[in-house]
Amino acid sequence: MQSNIVQTEAIQPFVKLAQSNMELWSKFSQSPEVMAEATRNVKSFMEQAQTSTASLAGSNAFTGLMQGMVKNYTDFVSELTQSVYAMMSQGQATFLQQTQAAASNVIDAADARTRRSRHAA
Repeated sequence: MQSNIVQTEAIQPFVKLAQSNMELWSKFSQSPEVMAEATRNVKSFMEQAQTSTASLAGSNAFTGLMQGMVKNYTDFVSELTQSVYAMMSQGQATFLQQTQAAASNVIDAADARTRRSRHAA
């Protein structure tokens, strides 16, 4: 118990320092001066982003990016469609095999019944 109290007492000044500094940073970051500067920076950034985006949209690099993305999505849809068709075909083949096996079992059972009734007669 004594050890915990000593540890708490030894750490307390560091905890108080961290809390006090966090309060100062919070006040500073919410001050009108910092908020005004942040607003100016955001406006400037948005203007630069719009100008940059407008000039990049007409570039060969952007055209290549868009063409590449369209090709990637076209390839994806094509491969996905092929996978779905393959799964459906495999499902149909399995269903057909199971249906044929069931029909064969019914025919075998009917033949066995016919043979038994002939032997009984």
